[in-house]
Amino acid sequence: MSRNLKYGMSGQTRRGSKKGDFEAVRVCDIILETTDNDASRHGGADAIGTIFFSDISTNKGFEFPRKLPTAKPLFAHQKYVPLINEIVLLIKITTNNNNKQKTTTNYYLPTINLWNNSHHNAMPISEYEENLVGTENFIENSNLKSLKLFEGDNILEGRYGNSIRLSNQNNNPITIIRNGQHIDSADTTFESNIEDLNNDHSSIYLASKQLDFKLVCKNKASYLAEERPYIYEDERLGNVTPTSNNISQAIIS
Repeated sequence: MSRNLKYGMSGQTRRGSKKGDFEAVRVCDIILETTDNDASRHGGADAIGTIFFSDISTNKGFEFPRKLPTAKPLFAHQKYVPLINEIVLLIKITTNNNNKQKTTTNYYLPTINLWNNSHHNAMPISEYEENLVGTENFIENSNLKSLKLFEGDNILEGRYGNSIRLSNQNNNPITIIRNGQHIDSADTTFESNIEDLNNDHSSIYLASKQLDFKLVCKNKASYLAEERPYIYEDERLGNVTPTSNNISQAIIS
């Protein structure tokens, strides 16, 4: 995949852009934990989600990403963590600090939809062999597809085949929560897909008067899963032993 991007003000570089203008930049690194070596100098806990970015117009590699400019997430109520080499929109906002002095801070919006795919929208560069998406913790899966859209849908999609669809059938509301997308190895297209109750990893369907909507799951393997002991509150964040036979389950708590 390749795409030539020219965002922002015509004839202006990042240094020449005006406050209040949106500007597209490349994500080069991100702070995700307070134990990060650079978290303390960027505000400690307030540094979580801070990205280090470069100007995409130069289309050059970045040897020392932690020396690049930084930006914080614009929204506090919703977290959408960009991957390395994804493109985000940047905006500069000026506020008064405690000493009533004006301070300009960079903020970024969620990832630009380059490939119309919820898995990732990275635009890697080849210089210095920096043709990567995310870190070594992110494994690209080209088989994952975005959900098919229906009129009036409101959909939230994760990167790994997990999704929430607020939709309707025959003008009656239906909500579908899916965790894990069924992969059809024979389908090599980029066409979007729909939820598959019988083959997706696990699902929750909240139906309303869908008389012609068959919600009978043919996969009864989860019925045979062994009984699990009660997990006390002080143990709930610890390691949990997986069930046998690699069974996918929906857990409602």
